[in-house]
Amino acid sequence: MDASPALDLLATLRGDWVGVTRLHAGHAAQPEHTSSAWLRCVEAGAPSRARLRYVWTFEDRIREGHLLLAIDPGSRRASGAWMDSGVGGAIGGDEVLALRGWLDESGLLRLSGQGPEADSGAWTWRLELDCPAAAHLELRLYTTSPQGEEELAASAEYRR
Repeated sequence: MDASPALDLLATLRGDWVGVTRLHAGHAAQPEHTSSAWLRCVEAGAPSRARLRYVWTFEDRIREGHLLLAIDPGSRRASGAWMDSGVGGAIGGDEVLALRGWLDESGLLRLSGQGPEADSGAWTWRLELDCPAAAHLELRLYTTSPQGEEELAASAEYRR
């Protein structure tokens, strides 16, 4: 990537996508679901900003997720806000999850945030947004329990 990796990533991701969402972690009965997504950029100003929206179906109901992104091209720091109607807790409940992270040298965007405290402690959510090729978008969601056990909860692969 050149001197403005954030702009490159968001410009590459801009547009409409179709693909498959895969549920992991205990969803073997219905692991795959068709999905669509689109990314729109906010053109002016720094940091670079965008909104990713994706839609998928689970248990015969349409689920929807939104990820607001801001990436500082100079420092590669990133922040976001995420909600998904198909995920419980802070993400699918009454709160929007605040995320912090970075854009690494390879162009992989990593964001994480912690859900609200529950009786057993707070869960951490980590999202990875990757574009290994111009016509290929990947979104991965990991959860980490209060005991520190991480697992891949869901992943989506999109193509143009």
